[in-house]
Amino acid sequence: MTNGCRICGFHTEDITHIKALVRKCHLPMRHVIRYLSHNKITKIENGPLRNLQNLMYLLLSNNNISKIEKKSFVNLPELYEIRLSDNKISKIEKESFVNLPKLHEIRLSDNKISKIEKESFVNLPKLHEIDLARNEISKIEQNSFVNVTRVNTLDLSHNAISSLEQNAFETLTEIERLYLSHNKITKIENGSLRNLQNLMYLLLSNNNISKIEKKSFVNLPELYEIRLSDNKISKIEKESFVNLPKLHEIDLSHNAISSLEQNAFETLTKLKTLDLSHNAISSLEQNAFETLTEIERLYLSHNKITKIENGSLRNVQNLVSLLLSNNNISKIEKKSFVNLPELYEIRLSDNKISKIEKESFVNLPKLHEIRLSDNKISKIEKESFVNLPKLHEIDLSHNAISSLEQNAFETLTEIERLDLSNNNMSSVTQGAFENLYNLKHLNLSYNNIQMYEDGAFSPLGNIKTINLNGNEKLKCGHHLPAVVNCMTSRFYDVKVLGECLTNLDTEEDVLMPIMNYSRSQMVCNKDTTSINNEDFNWQMTKVGTNATIPCHANVATRHCSSRKAGYLESQNKTSRKCSPVTGVWQEPDMSQCNNTEWITQALKSIKSKGVDVEKFERLSITLRNISQRSVYFKAEDFDLIVDICEKMMPLLPIASLNIMPKNILLTIDNIINAPEKILVEVQQSHGIVSRMLQIIEVIPEKIPLEEQRVTAIYSNLGIGAAKVEKSTFNGHIHAVSFGTNETEARSEIYNDSVSQVEDMMDIISLPKSLLKHRKDEEQSKFSRISFFCLRDDKLYRVIQTSNNQTTTKVDSRIIAANIPNVNITNLDEPVTISFNVIDQNVTNPQCVYWDDSPGQNPNWSSKGCNIYKYVPGKNVVCSCNHLTSFALLMNVYQKEMENNSLLSIISNVGCGISFVCLVLTIIIHAYFKNLWKLMASKVLVNLCVSLAATCLIFLVGFQEYSTKIAAVCKAVAALLHYFLLTSFLWMAVEAVHIYRGLFVFKPIRSSFIKKSSILVWGIPAVIVIITLATNNMNNYIKSDQVCWLYRKAFYAAFLAPVVIILFINLVIFLRVMWRLNSMQNDTQVEHKTKKVRVFGIVGLCFLLGLPWVLPFFAHGEAAEAFHLLFAIFNPLQGMFIFLCYCIYKKDTRDVICLFVCKRKTWEPRQALENIRSSISHHETECKKAETNL
Repeated sequence: MTNGCRICGFHTEDITHIKALVRKCHLPMRHVIRYLSHNKITKIENGPLRNLQNLMYLLLSNNNISKIEKKSFVNLPELYEIRLSDNKISKIEKESFVNLPKLHEIRLSDNKISKIEKESFVNLPKLHEIDLARNEISKIEQNSFVNVTRVNTLDLSHNAISSLEQNAFETLTEIERLYLSHNKITKIENGSLRNLQNLMYLLLSNNNISKIEKKSFVNLPELYEIRLSDNKISKIEKESFVNLPKLHEIDLSHNAISSLEQNAFETLTKLKTLDLSHNAISSLEQNAFETLTEIERLYLSHNKITKIENGSLRNVQNLVSLLLSNNNISKIEKKSFVNLPELYEIRLSDNKISKIEKESFVNLPKLHEIRLSDNKISKIEKESFVNLPKLHEIDLSHNAISSLEQNAFETLTEIERLDLSNNNMSSVTQGAFENLYNLKHLNLSYNNIQMYEDGAFSPLGNIKTINLNGNEKLKCGHHLPAVVNCMTSRFYDVKVLGECLTNLDTEEDVLMPIMNYSRSQMVCNKDTTSINNEDFNWQMTKVGTNATIPCHANVATRHCSSRKAGYLESQNKTSRKCSPVTGVWQEPDMSQCNNTEWITQALKSIKSKGVDVEKFERLSITLRNISQRSVYFKAEDFDLIVDICEKMMPLLPIASLNIMPKNILLTIDNIINAPEKILVEVQQSHGIVSRMLQIIEVIPEKIPLEEQRVTAIYSNLGIGAAKVEKSTFNGHIHAVSFGTNETEARSEIYNDSVSQVEDMMDIISLPKSLLKHRKDEEQSKFSRISFFCLRDDKLYRVIQTSNNQTTTKVDSRIIAANIPNVNITNLDEPVTISFNVIDQNVTNPQCVYWDDSPGQNPNWSSKGCNIYKYVPGKNVVCSCNHLTSFALLMNVYQKEMENNSLLSIISNVGCGISFVCLVLTIIIHAYFKNLWKLMASKVLVNLCVSLAATCLIFLVGFQEYSTKIAAVCKAVAALLHYFLLTSFLWMAVEAVHIYRGLFVFKPIRSSFIKKSSILVWGIPAVIVIITLATNNMNNYIKSDQVCWLYRKAFYAAFLAPVVIILFINLVIFLRVMWRLNSMQNDTQVEHKTKKVRVFGIVGLCFLLGLPWVLPFFAHGEAAEAFHLLFAIFNPLQGMFIFLCYCIYKKDTRDVICLFVCKRKTWEPRQALENIRSSISHHETECKKAETNL
């Protein structure tokens, strides 16, 4: 029978009940039913299949059976296989399968079974295979498989099993294959696999196992393969796999393993394959695989390995395949791969290897293949590959190799395939492939190869394919076609892929297949000569012609002559070589190199003929070519060429935009390259540089605007111009970048002031209110905006030097904006200029513009310009209220920078000590009632709280991490601002308190401290809130690696009130000194009292914050000394307060002594009387002190 057959006239698709089938079909007792799958059967009743004595195969898969009744399958002595897969069975009852003496296989996959009852399978002596895959089983009960001891395959994959109980499979003593993959197992209990003496294959992949307990796999003498891939295992501990004498393969891929303990696989002496790919292993410890003496395949790809330690692969003598691709390996140590006599393959692709050291691969006698693609290798050292006699293939594609050393592969005589595609090679030198006699396939595609030397491909005597595709700048040469034709004519066809450029008979390059380059087109290939340590590069030249190249102020020439064709040097297969047929270079003629007279004569000739519209474009090209020799110009030459450029300016509006302005700009760009010394001379004599700047400014004002905007940028300068209409003007942005080695120069204009621009570009942004308050006459002239930029301040520096002015460091590009014939000043909304700093180590930025007002020497001025935002080492945003040329002025205080570290250490230590002392002072004066009731103590405690908060913010907030987040930076600056102001105000309160006690003979009211507290804690809060609310919350900025106030806000919101307070405190201090001096004539004052007074004066000095006066004296040569004194005394203010008002002050000492006495259980009454007497005495002294101080 087959599916679709008829049984008793019923189509199999119509069968819904086994009993009905047997009754209606009158099946004989010995009938064999084989196929009942893909029907609609819902139930198997007890008895329908009774007496089918010869039934061997019962296929009931893909039905709707939901339950198997007890003894549904009974009296079926010949039954060999039951298939019940793809049904809806949810439970296997007890005695579901009993007394089936020949049953060999039960398939129950793809059902809804959630539990296997005990004794579900009873008296099945021949049962070998149970398939329970893709069910909903969550737990394996003990004795679930009792009396089925002959089972050798049990498939429980794709279920919901979360744990393996002890002795779960104890009765399956004959099992060979146990499939538990795709479950939810989290742990393998010790003993759960006990007694499985014949188990060979254990599959536990795709579970949630996070740890392998010690001895989880023990007493499994026949185990051949374990699969633990796609779990959550993070570590392989020692003794995880022990006593597994026949284990050949472990798959631990796709886990979270980060480390391997030494000798983790210690006893696995027969292991052949270990897969640890797709994990998080970061390093291979020495001797990690030392005991795996039989290992053949080690897979470690897709990990985080950064280094291969010397010795980590020691003793793996039988290793054949080693996969280390897709890691973070950056370097291959010498002899990392050593003593691996059977190694056939190494894969190291997709790593970060930048260099192949000498002897990286040595003494690997059977190594056949090395894959090093997709790395960062830039160079192949000679002897990188040594003693690799069987190496046939190297893949070095997708790297950064720029050149091949001569004889780089000379020892690889058996290499057949070499892939160097997708690198950065610009040429193929002679000797690069020396000794590669057996190389058959060479891939050099998608490099930047522009030429190959004669003889480069000659050693390749057995080459079959050379791929040069994708080398778009490759110049045609005769050598390769000659070699290939030679090989083809004598041995076999050689295939060359790729195209090359030739311009021998045409003005422009022509692209043609490499092998189409005619043998008759004999040429001299590219060549380089060195004369007086200067290299001269000669381009490919046709035989019988001269090559001409620039040479100093003039040109050098060289003749290319012919020579006869080469010949086949040897018929020997290993050394056969074809010589190329090509021209021969003669000695170069350098006699005219230093002749500069032609420059002066050419410029004089142009000037004498005059400039008109017909000659305009041709003359601009001539000037551009002559200016390329500007480094050899004499003073007369500068005057002539600038004069000619000035005469061209009136013709700009009618010139072709793509030719004339471009050529004049390139002319000025070339002149800027002239030595600065000669530029200073011509500026002093003829004002050349000022005239050049005028030309640069005029060009964007005069060039015709055929489009909405025009930009151009060259090596030293750039310009831009844009059409505008006053009715639709919405601001403008000019963004410029002169590029780097990795990026191209760019100049862009946006017709608004809010466009997003890349951080790498310098920008000038004009506000949309630019024309506000402008006169009608000025607005009528508003039709274009012109921009220009300069790479550096060289021209401005020349002008300053020529005027004997001191030059300052400009650390930015120069960027300028103008409206022709309109003077823009006193803007309501400022122009913003964003500069990327050039030198990241400079400090103290200043936004400036070039002030060339009449009646003064031109100079950099900061008038009307301010710093809006400053990110040290990165960029500065300036705001200015006018239009002109802007730059960023920086001062480099190298010595100051060297001292900053020392001052920072002193300040941090001092603040730390002060913070501790201030906290102690607060505790002492607030805790002891006899001190706290004094007015002086209350004022002192408030001052100490404010100073302690200031110290804490300085220590915690003035760190590098606080400057990384703008909000945190502003918060630190605002808090420091607030507590510094409160500290100074409490110092002022101290001064007032002392003054009243000394000069105003009235008792101080208790309300004094309340009123003082309200004012002192409130006024700074108001100042900080106002500071935050103004200037868009940008008054608190990151400046010089710290978070502090913007310059204007610093002066107004901090320095002004501090100066006032210090002045008041200083006046009071001087009055106190005068009063104490008048008391020195009193003979009744004892020497000890005088000593107290002197120490009190020191304490008073720090109490009133007078060390803050020191920075005002930091000028000139004394600046460094005063900065050092300030860094020492100011942070230690808290320590001096503690010493003066806690340690040296007697009444404070007595109170502390009382506290200590109580601790030591002294005579309470006697101590109390002594203390009271002392306090009474010192209260009198305090009143005197309050009166005297």
